[in-house]
Amino acid sequence: MEATFAASYDEVPYDSVPASGGHPSRLAAMAAVLGLPTPPVERCRVLELGCGVGANALPLAADLPHAEVVAIDLSARQIELARAMASRLELTNVDFRQLDILAVGPDLGQFDYVIAHGIYSWVPAEVRDRVLAICGERLTPSGLAYVSYSTLPGWQFTGMIRDFLMFHLRDAATPAARESGLVDGFAMWIDGVTADADPRAAFMREYIQEYEHTLDRAGAYRAAAIHHDILAPVNHAVHLQDFVAHAARHGLAYVTDAVRWAALPASFTSELRGRLAGLTDPIEREQYLDFLTMRSMRSTVLSRAGGPAPTARPEHLRGLAISSLLRPVASRPELLGPRPERFANGGVEVRIDTGLAKAALVHLARVAPRAIDFDQLVAAARGLLGRPAIADQGALGPDALELARTLLGLATGERSPVFLWATPPPVTAAVDGTPRGRPLARAQLEVTRTVTNHYHQPVTLDDAQAAVLALLDGTRDRAAVLEQLLEAHASKRLARPGRPVSGHQQRAIVSRELDSHLADLAAMALLSAPV
Repeated sequence: MEATFAASYDEVPYDSVPASGGHPSRLAAMAAVLGLPTPPVERCRVLELGCGVGANALPLAADLPHAEVVAIDLSARQIELARAMASRLELTNVDFRQLDILAVGPDLGQFDYVIAHGIYSWVPAEVRDRVLAICGERLTPSGLAYVSYSTLPGWQFTGMIRDFLMFHLRDAATPAARESGLVDGFAMWIDGVTADADPRAAFMREYIQEYEHTLDRAGAYRAAAIHHDILAPVNHAVHLQDFVAHAARHGLAYVTDAVRWAALPASFTSELRGRLAGLTDPIEREQYLDFLTMRSMRSTVLSRAGGPAPTARPEHLRGLAISSLLRPVASRPELLGPRPERFANGGVEVRIDTGLAKAALVHLARVAPRAIDFDQLVAAARGLLGRPAIADQGALGPDALELARTLLGLATGERSPVFLWATPPPVTAAVDGTPRGRPLARAQLEVTRTVTNHYHQPVTLDDAQAAVLALLDGTRDRAAVLEQLLEAHASKRLARPGRPVSGHQQRAIVSRELDSHLADLAAMALLSAPV
C-alpha cells in the first residue's frame, strides 16, 4: 500500500491549496477567544503531516521567519518540488523530509502546532491512527492540532459519485485515461439521464453536474482533485462523534472547527437555533449540525485533553488583531442613525444596526487588508462617531462589548470575511513608493496563476494582474512598472474595436489599467509591508 500511495503522488503531485484556517496566527487567536492557553506564534514549531509540494508549509515559513516548520511527505517527487521552491525563496526555516508517517518518532521533538490537512480520510486505518497518535505525542502542553477529514453524512453524496467512477474507470490505467473517463462518465449522467427520471436519479444528475462545476472551478488543481480526492485509493469518511472518540484514545480533546467554530447557520429558524444553543454537550450540538447541514468536510482543532470545555467570550478579543474584507454597500453609510447598514463581500452580506459596529466595519474597510488591534479599532470607531477616540481602561464599556459580540459572530461564521489574528499578517494596501508583491506569490506565478496571499488563502489572477504582480519586486516605482508594461505591449499593439490606438492613447489606457490592477492586488492581500 505504501508503494501505491507514493507512486500515485509521484505520478500526479498534489498541488493543494493552503489550509487557511490552520495558520498558527488564526489558531492562536481562536484559542485566545475560547480561553485556552495560547501557543506562541512568532517563534513556534510547526509539524505538517503529508505536506505535498509545500502549498501550506511554504507560506507559513514565509509568514513566520523566526518559526521552525518541519514538513513530511511520502512522495519523493513532492518533497523535491517543495525543497526547490524553498530554495528559490531562500527560506531556511522550513525542513522538508521524505518520511513515512508511520516512521515519525520522538527525534522530531515537540511542536506547538501539528497540521494534518487532507490526510486522515485518505490513508489506511493504521496511518489514520498514527496521525492522531503523533498529535498526542508531539504536541506541547498548550499545542493545537488541525486535522481535516471527510465527514458523514454529507460525504455520502460524494461517495455515490466515487462508487460510480470507481466502476466506470476500473480499466483506466493512466492519469490521462482516468481524467477523460471521468468526463465521459459525467456525460452519461448529465446528457443521458433526463430531469423526469426517478427522483433519486434526477437528484444525482444535478449533484454530479454541480460537482463537475466544482472541478472546473478548481482550475490548476483539477487534476489533483480528481486523482487524490474523488479517486484516491482510500477515502474514509466518519461521523464527528467517531472522530472525537478516536482522538480521545490518544489523549486529545475536541476544541472547535476551524472553519465555522461558534455561530449557528443563519438558514436555521430561530426555534431550531434556540434548541441547538440549549444543548450543553458541544459534540452533540456539532453532530446535529452535521446532520442538519449535510456537512461533508471538517477541519477540526484538537488540544491535549483535560480541563473544562472551552467557551468563546467576546471580551477575549482584546489583544487580538481584526481584519475584514467587508465593504459598505452605501457610498455614504449612515453611522449615527438607527437605520441598518449593509456590508458585503462576494456572496456574503451582513446588516449592522449598532453605531459602533457600523463605524468599526467602515474603518476596517478603509485600512483593509491590514489587521488592527481591537482596542485601536474601538478608539477609531468612536472617533468616527464624534466621540473621544480612546480605548477602554480595564473592563470593556457596554458599546465596546457589544462590538466585540458582533465581530465574534462575524468571525466565527462559515465563509465569513472577518478574521481574527494573534499576530497581524505582514500585508499593506499602499501602492506608492516601490510596492512589493508577496515574494512567494511572485515565485508561484512561474507555474500557476493561483497564488497564496497574506491571508493564507489561494487567489487566482488573470494574466494582466499576474503581469503586474511579477514586476513588483520592491525596486520599481509606478512609473517604472508602467514603462515595463508598455514595453511588453509594444509587440501587441492595443486597439479599440474598429479603430487603431495611438502611442499616447496606449499609454493612457495602460496607465489606467495599471492603477486598477494595483488596487486589485492590494485588495487581494498580495502586497507585502516593508520589512
